[in-house]
Formats: sequence, C-alpha cells, structure tokens
Amino acid sequence: MIKNSILFPIEVAADVLLKKAERWICSTLGCEYRHILVLLCLKDKKLHQQELANCLFINKGVMVKILDTMEGKKWLKRTVSPADRRERIITITAAGEKLLQKYFMHRDASIREVFAPLTEEEITHLCTLAAAVLYPQRN
Repeated sequence: MIKNSILFPIEVAADVLLKKAERWICSTLGCEYRHILVLLCLKDKKLHQQELANCLFINKGVMVKILDTMEGKKWLKRTVSPADRRERIITITAAGEKLLQKYFMHRDASIREVFAPLTEEEITHLCTLAAAVLYPQRN
C-alpha cells in the first residue's frame, strides 16, 4: 500500500541521494555532511550557537557536539558574545573556508554522478517540479 503513495518514490530517492552525498563527502573531504551544512550557514556571517541550531533544525545538545568536533578540527571558532556572556558567537575560520572551497570544487562532479541516469532535459524538468513544490507562491 505504501509503495503506491505519491511520496514513496520521492522519500526513497531523497534518502538515497542523501546517503550518496554523505559517502562522497566523507570519502572526498574527510568530514560529515552536517559539518558542511554548518559551514554553509556560517559563510559570510557570524551566528549565535542557538541561531545555528535553529537554522539547521538540530537539537541544542547535538549542536554542541558538532561544534566541539568542528572547533577541534579548526574549521570554526566560538567566542563569547560581548552583549551576553552566556551566548557563543560562531565564526568560520580559514581552515573552514578552505574546506568549503574544496566542497564547491568537487560538488559538481558528485552531482553529475548522482544524476547520471537522467538526461539534461530530465534534470531540468526535475528541478522545475521540485521548485514548484517547494515554492508554490512563485508559480
């Protein structure tokens, strides 16, 4: 019954794509996908730790563990907020910027590999359909 659902192939495809992206990021960049997501959120801006957790829909406790790992690898730094000493401001470091540059350099090849079974026309159509679902007000 569930296989007849309109969402079933979309959910499975999303899961497969995410797992492929995870494997690629781990093998190519030596980090986790969520580390890249954190760095993408911090690109060109500073965020409070709670803002970052909210942006990524990550539990506060899990966010602390992620940031501990990333700070240990020198991809970001946490500083005490001058406005409120209880808050930490997260900023990307030069090493974090370098990791993001590497991500962007290799990302397109990975995307091409994932979508290799589709023609350019099918990829364009898929993107159009996804945008229509994600942003219905634009149509």
